[in-house]
Amino acid sequence: MFSNLILRNSRRSRKENGLFFSSLVISIVAFYMILSISTQDVMIFLQKMESDAVNRLLLLIPVFYGMTLGILFFLIYFACKYQFERRRHEFGVYLMLGMRRNKLFGMLLAEDCLTSILAMLIGLPVAVVLSEIVSLVIAKLV
Repeated sequence: MFSNLILRNSRRSRKENGLFFSSLVISIVAFYMILSISTQDVMIFLQKMESDAVNRLLLLIPVFYGMTLGILFFLIYFACKYQFERRRHEFGVYLMLGMRRNKLFGMLLAEDCLTSILAMLIGLPVAVVLSEIVSLVIAKLV
């Protein structure tokens, strides 16, 4: 019963917060792409040919990573704040029906974990394919 409630609420939350879910998938793709740049064969080849320019580019990776992490933090913060505001009456009903606060917290945590796992399952294969496509395009251009 409790797991069905979590699944139903998670599905409804993904539909209502589609922008948040799609942004989460895009940020997972961006993290993977940023972190995989330095290990791509094309970048290793270019580093041998033009080491100064590629090294400067690789020094910018932590900056892009930090910017993406900051955007993701604020995205998650505002989406959770919006979700709490939107569902506060629902939480009040759960508490009036006798649900303990720690069980309500566990339910919210499980819903968010389920959404995050689904975003990872969608985002990682897309990121791997997109990273390989970018690597092939760069190799073709070079």
